[in-house]
Amino acid sequence: MKVLIPALTWLCTLSLTSATFLPKTVIIPSAPANGTSIANYISTANGLDGPQLSSVNSSVYDWWYFDAVSPDLKTSITIVFYTALASGFPSLPDLPETTVVQISSSLPNGSTTSDFLPASEAIVSTTGSSGSYRGAGASWIAPAGYSEAPAHYSCGPNEPGQDMHVGPNVGWANAVPDAVGDVNFVIHGTRLAFTGVAYHDKNWGDVPFTEAVGSWYWGHGRLGEYSIVWFSFLTPTGENHVSAYVSKNNKILTASCKLGSITVRPTGPNDVYPPKIGNPPPGGFLIEVEIDEEGEKKLKVNVTQSAVAIDSAGVYYRMLGSMKGGVEHGPELTGVALYEQFTLV
Repeated sequence: MKVLIPALTWLCTLSLTSATFLPKTVIIPSAPANGTSIANYISTANGLDGPQLSSVNSSVYDWWYFDAVSPDLKTSITIVFYTALASGFPSLPDLPETTVVQISSSLPNGSTTSDFLPASEAIVSTTGSSGSYRGAGASWIAPAGYSEAPAHYSCGPNEPGQDMHVGPNVGWANAVPDAVGDVNFVIHGTRLAFTGVAYHDKNWGDVPFTEAVGSWYWGHGRLGEYSIVWFSFLTPTGENHVSAYVSKNNKILTASCKLGSITVRPTGPNDVYPPKIGNPPPGGFLIEVEIDEEGEKKLKVNVTQSAVAIDSAGVYYRMLGSMKGGVEHGPELTGVALYEQFTLV
């Protein structure tokens, strides 16, 4: 995959396979639409990575998320291509455009950056996956054939008929659970270059984010030969939803939204559960995932925080960390992770 922005280039060996609408190209204007926006939450045959909203009004959101994290556990880059206003997704600045690109980084010296680039329109193609945000000079191109791990949805593999909800009124499609990312950027005059673990997914919703989400833990990492993605989601009323994904050697071992298929709990300092708005980030997480149909074999992983890439005042934290663990009674494995905590109530 290749993501381009002015004076910045990210090259990653990623792949996107198809599954939602017929292949097409969609032009999304920067001005918000009037009227009701309809969201798609059931996968079909094409367009896993395509837009999932009929239009972008002031109360909805749809985004394409890309990241890469270095083995040094300090350095990372994140690029998010949004179609939303701040009224739909509160982490955005109050801009008139729905088409906005956010570029965030964490550097080896401990400093962080975050920039927002408004675009005049977004052009997204589901023939493969590509997008161009005009006026922001930002785009991505994703030819198929370079996947490190198979694509999936919240409850199962990349197949027609899958439920794409990760929680009520929130959709999720994970086109690239794991990949090798070759990163080469110049950000505000500082070179950012490394080879590390890369990832790409997308989220969308047909009500404002704050109405659907109370809190969530999400993250991904590579532990030895295992590619892992986790979601633990609480609605504003405390209803719990989860998604568990583990693959190895390009084969899915689990892709499930069944309660009990995964447990994600904070550990170390600030290990408050459930998390509340204003809580600082925890020192780490303990993640336990079932990796067979009988639930008799588990992958157990300890994630320990090494850096905070984004700190949004008790509401949102994006973190980097080390991973240590493995299958019960198996060898101990290590790896790297990038993960986040939202707390909105």
